[in-house]
Amino acid sequence: MNDESSGDELLEEIRRTRGFVESFHRILAKYDTSALSTYSELWSLNFQRSRLDIKTVSLIRLAVVAALRDSTAVGHSFDQAMDNGASVAEAVDAIKISAYFSGILTMVDSMKIIEEKLKKNVD
Repeated sequence: MNDESSGDELLEEIRRTRGFVESFHRILAKYDTSALSTYSELWSLNFQRSRLDIKTVSLIRLAVVAALRDSTAVGHSFDQAMDNGASVAEAVDAIKISAYFSGILTMVDSMKIIEEKLKKNVD
């Protein structure tokens, strides 16, 4: 198997298990499949093989990326939390907790993202 096909296979696995592919995934798939494979294994250990249930893991992830103010990751994490059985109210609570430690703008920015996602689901 050449690096290009193994990179494509890794990207497909990421898309299948996470529901999205990030820019850095595509770059690593093209230029460093070994790094992408290692990163994916670490992700799997933390998110797919956790002792915590998947909904809790998703809400923790949402809180952390909100605290980091990563708007792309907040959007993906919110979607994953919803897909994994969290309610919007639970997602809001996770973001409120993160704002306690990282500032009110964390909550303000994250709520804008959630509002846009909810509008898209209604329209």
